[in-house]
Amino acid sequence: MDEYQKLLYDAFIEEALDGISGLEERLLTLESSPDDLDLIDSIFRHVHNIKSSSLIVGYKEISDFAHHIENLLDLLRNGRLKVKKYLINLILSTVDVMKDMINALGTDTPFDFSRCRELVDQMDSLKENAEDRTMSLRTPDGLDDHKLSILIVEDEFTSRTMIQGLLREYGDCDIAVNGNEAVEAFSLAMKNNSLYDIIFLDLVMPGVDGLAVLKRLREYEAEYGADEGKKTKIVITTVVDEPKVIYSAYNDYGCTDYLIKPVTKGALVSLLVKYGYLRFG
Repeated sequence: MDEYQKLLYDAFIEEALDGISGLEERLLTLESSPDDLDLIDSIFRHVHNIKSSSLIVGYKEISDFAHHIENLLDLLRNGRLKVKKYLINLILSTVDVMKDMINALGTDTPFDFSRCRELVDQMDSLKENAEDRTMSLRTPDGLDDHKLSILIVEDEFTSRTMIQGLLREYGDCDIAVNGNEAVEAFSLAMKNNSLYDIIFLDLVMPGVDGLAVLKRLREYEAEYGADEGKKTKIVITTVVDEPKVIYSAYNDYGCTDYLIKPVTKGALVSLLVKYGYLRFG
């Protein structure tokens, strides 16, 4: 191993163990705040970061194990599983094992992967049981006749087609292929008093980027005097998984949520439930 690789691996181990400490804290908090979707999303992002970074440095076993944890957390995000003590304990056990896997790197003590297989079997069993259940979604009381008005801002054909396909059953989807079209569509909707309920906005686009578009949309709302409770939900969709960018999107530009691509139907449904547009029944 050359000096550069050693620095890379050492940085991975330090960052991953720090992420695991954050995971443990959040999981213990989740037990007393089982309905906190933001907390569940944060736990999911921590696991996703460990999965991605471990794959980059060549630790496929850690990445594969984290992927199973990520799948289980995705079921929590979309409401197919509920936060229960046994589930928290299971995830904490997987985090303990992942910590041991990372601590074993670079040592002469081989890791016992049979510990992973037993936990993977438990996670897969929960996943299969959740997927066997029929999920019924319906609009909340008072919104039965309301079809969502959705704007998808995405320059890449495959991504916008996928998101449109996932959301089609929940509302009417308009498409903007760049930032200028997004601003024009939003302005026209406000002038016609036909506001979008939710916008899915790509962060990285040619010309005007997503944050600049987001800033302009929030300025339009201020100009038209939109009530705080009636502001459009604007969700950033991106591959950019950097804490500073995420923090800025929320605090400096006013995004409502932040989804890391690839976007899944579970993540989209979870948001619609969170915003009160859908409920389980």
